[in-house]
Amino acid sequence: MIFAPLFVLIFVLAFAGVGYLALKQLQDALKIANEEMKKRNVNISSSGAKIGVPEVSREEYLDKTQKAFVTAMEHSEAKGFSAPRFISKKPAGPKRSRSNKSVNDYEV
Repeated sequence: MIFAPLFVLIFVLAFAGVGYLALKQLQDALKIANEEMKKRNVNISSSGAKIGVPEVSREEYLDKTQKAFVTAMEHSEAKGFSAPRFISKKPAGPKRSRSNKSVNDYEV
């Protein structure tokens, strides 16, 4: 009769021990994951997550944006689309004669 309560006590202690070890492993994994996320400028706390943006100068941002835009325009295949002058590899506009004609007189 004494074995039944002892058996239950051992079972409960074993279950609590396994639960404690699982909790400890989970906490360690969360701590490591949190540290890795901080390295990537993501701060996770009890109040929420904050994503940090690395410092980029305005000029660098505009250069990268313009490069991506120009690359996309050069690779586009839209029918009837005329690329802006800074992308076009052909001379911009019609040729003008070298005579003393007015600015509005062009040869086509």
